[in-house]
Amino acid sequence: MLAGFCAVAAAEAGLSLALGGIEGARTYVALLRNKSLDHLSPSKELMICFQGLTENLGIESPAVTGTIIAAILLLFVFAVYQAPLWKMFAVTAVASLLVAPHVYGYDATLLLLPFLLTIFYSQLAGAKIAATLLCTPLSFGFALAGKPYAIVASASLVVFLVLLACDKSRLTGGGQVGNLPH
Repeated sequence: MLAGFCAVAAAEAGLSLALGGIEGARTYVALLRNKSLDHLSPSKELMICFQGLTENLGIESPAVTGTIIAAILLLFVFAVYQAPLWKMFAVTAVASLLVAPHVYGYDATLLLLPFLLTIFYSQLAGAKIAATLLCTPLSFGFALAGKPYAIVASASLVVFLVLLACDKSRLTGGGQVGNLPH
């Protein structure tokens, strides 16, 4: 595997050098050596994590940010307690994206399987509807409208987490995936 990795890396470096030339390589190195890489990152309001919520609401307080993260973690603990396997996976994926810093819309591709599991195994119609809507680009498309409308994506994930926490399959044991125990 190491030999294959080295061969592909060498081929990619050679192709990049052939396409961009020596000046392109120097420009790229200068870009990477720049101490401030903020110009490479999109705005915080486009994030689908707690930073997107706080930025779109105009919140700059570390105490409020800490409270939001604590609330997400409490929802997580409540939702996974005695939950079936499908729900544990879904809740863990959503909560981890909400509390991790620097999470953008393309990171939501991680949620496709949790959305599908919710659609097929949840007993709560609201959770199924939310998962179905989140499978579409609708909520993430609000980022195109900028601040404050970009909050829709991160807020939608919070609502989805709340709906998963309210899902009664935790209490009834329903929604097992195949023969997997919950």
